[in-house]
This record gives sequence, C-alpha cells and structure tokens, in this order.
Amino acid sequence: MLSSLVGFGRHTITGLLRAQNRHQLDWTADYRFYSQERFDDEAVFDLVRKILESHLDKPQPLVTAMDDSLLRKTGRHIHGVRYVRDPLSPPFNVNFVRGLRVLQISAALPDGNGAARMVPVDFQHALLPPKPSRKAAPEQLKAYEEERAKCNINKVGVERIQHLRQQMDQNGSAQRQLITTVDGRFTNGTVFKTVPERTVLIGRLRKDAV
Repeated sequence: MLSSLVGFGRHTITGLLRAQNRHQLDWTADYRFYSQERFDDEAVFDLVRKILESHLDKPQPLVTAMDDSLLRKTGRHIHGVRYVRDPLSPPFNVNFVRGLRVLQISAALPDGNGAARMVPVDFQHALLPPKPSRKAAPEQLKAYEEERAKCNINKVGVERIQHLRQQMDQNGSAQRQLITTVDGRFTNGTVFKTVPERTVLIGRLRKDAV
C-alpha cells in the first residue's frame, strides 16, 4: 500500500515491486496475493472511511461522489475485460477499446478552507456477463439478458450506496447523514427510487429531461 502511494509510473504489481527494490526477486507470492483473492479490499476501505469520519464533527454529513470509469487493459486473459465504447472518442467516430468497467465512491475530507480532498472509500468491479454467440439457443440468450439486467451499472451503484449506508449504521454512524453526488448516468428512477434512509442523492440533470 505504501508503494502504491510513493511509486512512480503505472501502479501495476511490477511497478510496486520496483518501488520496493524487489523486482529482481521471485514475484510468485505477490501475484498470488491478488489473483487468489487474499486481499480483503472492503476491510481496507471500511478502515479508511472510519478514519475519515473521525476527522468530521458529529453534525457534519459524510459527503461522497460516485462515478463509473473505464480502466484500459491490453491483456486478453484478464477477468472481465471486454471491448467497450471509448468515452473519449469523438461523436462522429465511435472507437472501441479493451478495458474493465469499475465503479468508485470517494468521500470528501474537508481541509478547513472550503475545499476538500477526495479519498476513495469503495471500489467495485462492475462485471458484465459474457455475451453468447449468435447461434446460441433462445434459453441462453434469455438467461444472458436477465443476467445483464442484474449487472446494470445503475443497480450496481444503488447496491454500493446501500452498502455504504449499512456500514455507517453498523459502525456507530447511524445518525450521520450520507450525501452522495452523481452525474447524469445515475440520475434516473432506478437510482432515486431506492435511496436508503438518511441519505441524500444529488444528481446532474439535463434541462430537457422529462
């Protein structure tokens, strides 16, 4: 974790080992640490959120921001990698890139001057099911559509907001208000109709929206 903060360049496992001056040693244990799910990311983020809340006064709400992103990847055997639309491509020429779809929630740590530093408190791989071939049976296509509906990015965002609210309630912050800001992607009925209690959702809306 310290290497990920002070390391230069891309924060890959190789880059972390180079920051520790261990790139000439055996890498097996380091890759197994991540590949076999020995790293409990929720436990780490839960501790980060607790420390962040300790810097807030009791009446202060926990202000967070949620957004999805695309992590570009080149490997063809990385779990969850697929071709997706490049959000940076121009509207007249849509480009496709290989990458992972992720969802992140960051909490604001006030600095006392009206500004704040955003600290990640939740990171989720928004995995999409593999698409069957065109010759697949109708049952397989129907199962794919149902699974894809469950993995909708809006539903994943609602689940993470509810999870964050539940963590706060279980760790003695039940009275603290949670304020989450989102962009236009999450400003819809799927998200707003399932907001948990003691939670405020602020979203950006197009002026011509119905």
